[in-house]
Amino acid sequence: MDLTDHAKKLMSAASRSTIGAAMGELPITCATCPEWLPAGHRYEAPDISRKLRRDTTAGIIDGPALAQRIAASVPSHVLDGWDLFGRAIHCLMKGDTRASVHLGYYAELRAVLAIIASEGIGIFDKQHFVLASDGTAHRLCSEEGMPIEAGTHSVIWPVYDWWIRQPTALDLLKRVIRPGGKTIQEWFNVPERDDIYLAPGAQEWLIEWGLDLKRMNKDRGARNASSYGPSALHGWQTIERSESVKMVTDLWRVFDPTGNSIFEQIDRMFLRIIFQRAFKAQTTRKPGSNNWNIEIGRFVDRFLDDQAHNDLVQINRNDWRQYLIGAEGNGTRSLLEYASTSSVPSAVYFPVELLSRAALLLRLASGSCGDLFTQANLDWESLRFWLDDIGVRRGFWVPNRYPENATDLWTDIVEIMDDIEADLVDLKFDGGNLEECERIGMWGFGL
Repeated sequence: MDLTDHAKKLMSAASRSTIGAAMGELPITCATCPEWLPAGHRYEAPDISRKLRRDTTAGIIDGPALAQRIAASVPSHVLDGWDLFGRAIHCLMKGDTRASVHLGYYAELRAVLAIIASEGIGIFDKQHFVLASDGTAHRLCSEEGMPIEAGTHSVIWPVYDWWIRQPTALDLLKRVIRPGGKTIQEWFNVPERDDIYLAPGAQEWLIEWGLDLKRMNKDRGARNASSYGPSALHGWQTIERSESVKMVTDLWRVFDPTGNSIFEQIDRMFLRIIFQRAFKAQTTRKPGSNNWNIEIGRFVDRFLDDQAHNDLVQINRNDWRQYLIGAEGNGTRSLLEYASTSSVPSAVYFPVELLSRAALLLRLASGSCGDLFTQANLDWESLRFWLDDIGVRRGFWVPNRYPENATDLWTDIVEIMDDIEADLVDLKFDGGNLEECERIGMWGFGL
């Protein structure tokens, strides 16, 4: 489906600040009964489509209550997305390509639902709403009085495709991409001109990451074949067990949270790409030539000279110099390369490509949710009422042993990866902790 100009105009009024304010009004920090939505909340039911339809017909949509519902959905969509992602990589390691693709697609869907909800657009089953800056809710319509009643799978790509072309998409990337703990604006030291560095690639990345949503939106048959078709008749190729396990461990290392920022490896990748794009824009040298190498070295030196305010650079200047000039780490490089590749679903590495896109969308969704938490002044302890139950059920910790920091959840992953690399684990193992990707979502909130 395509969005009309009327629908786009309605979405342009969507307000992220309204969702952030609603997040701060949730009874999360209530000492006696913390919860996402209070008992009796107008829109607390898991399926609120019928309620929204009735309220719209009666002209009694409660904007503030709907904003709270949308705000409360963001962190849940994020962790649900990471859960689906973990199940998808488990299937990849087990050689179940069809299930891996099916689950990976739904991980992407949850990530985008979280991002769009963060921006003030609630996507429900055939009932879609925009929250304006004054707190009012407006049903998404193709024309005045003609509501868009397309299902989630049909509407999510057009809405996402519209959003990535708005200034708010670039603004979000600028806030959540923090290599070395610094924003892109801080790195380039040009508060009024940072868009010239990030903007050229930002939209391209976001389009690539949404490729599967676009594909499934255009080809319902392909989505149904992945979700419901008999796997024995697909003829899809599978990756060798040892290779798929290696790919999964590489992916986990990209999400190592112990650097100077929660997603340090990925964010450094973005900085390097942005930096080299800026260099290419002002040189005629051929990449890889002697003159190219000399000139980019000088360009890097001038860039690092401008980072006198950045203690991280001054302490590790040579490491940053080598990184900006040289090749990325294998895991990070593969993630970006796979995400930008569009193979046919039957191709052997198609599941890896799709999961790479899902990982990047979930990284952005996690950062967007964390940004809302910051706006609402919520911390790690504020979410204990919700995360403690998840952690105990999933075996991340035992009752009454809630970790002090979400990054403590990285230790278990390091141990299993070290055992794999030391050949202490039989490659027939079932994936163990490597499918527990909700861990990434927890530390990805940045609390």
